[in-house]
Amino acid sequence: KSAIGLGQMRERTAEYINSEHKRGMLFVPVYNLNLSARYLSYLYQKFNGNWSLVLAAYNWGESNVLRRMKGIQIDPDEDYRDKFRDIPETWNYIAKILPPRKKA
Repeated sequence: KSAIGLGQMRERTAEYINSEHKRGMLFVPVYNLNLSARYLSYLYQKFNGNWSLVLAAYNWGESNVLRRMKGIQIDPDEDYRDKFRDIPETWNYIAKILPPRKKA
């Protein structure tokens, strides 16, 4: 279950993104980053361009985020990071990448 390489991707995710993926290739930095970029692009489309959800899915898993967001219309400009406050690793991951939210 461990994430591997620069993009910290799991083998199962790599197989999902690239049907021709060979185990062990995630240790090759260029391959790993290219596959990570493809996966981020896929998630960007899946989550309507919402970066807080893209990052949550990259870290916690696409299916987990889909379950968490079930029935919610995704606004590309909304910051959903608080939906993941109970998952500290994911909440912190988002906080390390996205700038702090602007206070109204």
